[in-house]
Amino acid sequence: MFERYTEAARRVIFLGRYEAAKCGIPYIETEHLLLGLLHQDHEPTLRLLWSEEAIAAVETQINAAETAGPASTAVDLPLSDECKRVLTYGAEEAERMRHRHIGTEPLLLELLQQAGIPCGLGAASGWTGALARSRADRRTISEHARDCLRRAASPHR
Repeated sequence: MFERYTEAARRVIFLGRYEAAKCGIPYIETEHLLLGLLHQDHEPTLRLLWSEEAIAAVETQINAAETAGPASTAVDLPLSDECKRVLTYGAEEAERMRHRHIGTEPLLLELLQQAGIPCGLGAASGWTGALARSRADRRTISEHARDCLRRAASPHR
């Protein structure tokens, strides 16, 4: 199911599962995916969107909203319907961005678009799916322009 996902995106899902299990929740919700995404601190997408202080505040808000139960020992936690929707739309977003693989950026864009805790937190910190998509589109366009310049500068065989 996750063949097209980059290693970083798979790690986000794995970390989301860890966050859900830690809270004793029997399934992975979108806020767990967001926490998994935030733990990918090397990810340039996050530095594009939030400061370290905002990331810490988002993590605190999500953890405060969780009703902790005993930690789950289940090896395989299912994805919630909202989570499945984020992953499905994330795949569509990757295609729209002309990315062959599904990385963390499309997942973040879809997390910000979807209703629920992550979207509310994104809006509370000044970020919406539309604003994030605008930045991602500009970045994709500039990457495309750099690729075109590189191809133009390279000697043709």
